[in-house]
Amino acid sequence: MRIRPTELTDIERILEIFEYGRQVQIASGNPNQWRKGHPGRELVLKDINQQASYVCVTEADEVEGLPEGTIVATFAAIEGIDPTYTHIEGGAWLNDAPYVTIHRISTSGQVKGSGQFCMQWVKDRYDQIRIDTHSLNQPMIHLIEKFGYKYCGVIYVADGTARNAYHYSRES
Repeated sequence: MRIRPTELTDIERILEIFEYGRQVQIASGNPNQWRKGHPGRELVLKDINQQASYVCVTEADEVEGLPEGTIVATFAAIEGIDPTYTHIEGGAWLNDAPYVTIHRISTSGQVKGSGQFCMQWVKDRYDQIRIDTHSLNQPMIHLIEKFGYKYCGVIYVADGTARNAYHYSRES
């Protein structure tokens, strides 16, 4: 697998992957994190325009039945201050160093380990990474903790709902 920047022609596939992720969350007991239509086309376009959207694609002969270049996962890695992270309850960030935030990570379910591949790709490139997820998103919490992120407290996203917030610091 490899990671590449998202192209405009990838949007429909990304929306399919988001829908798959939405269904996985519902099936695992988390029906509220990604309500129908979110994340949507406008948000993907914004991420692409900010050069923050990425896709994970298959390499030649890597996965039987999948052609080379098949998009199997997507995420946004957004550099700079995330406004929803300025206030955190019940804890504190590990430090105030500049960071990248991972948002909207999702897989197609076609290639085991594609989410881990994306998480490792970001970790290999950044020393400070923040991420959040709904408290009921146990598969994501497991992945976040597996990669050494520390729970820091609770943040509130734009619609006012709470999210568990995590921080990875290469120095910690």
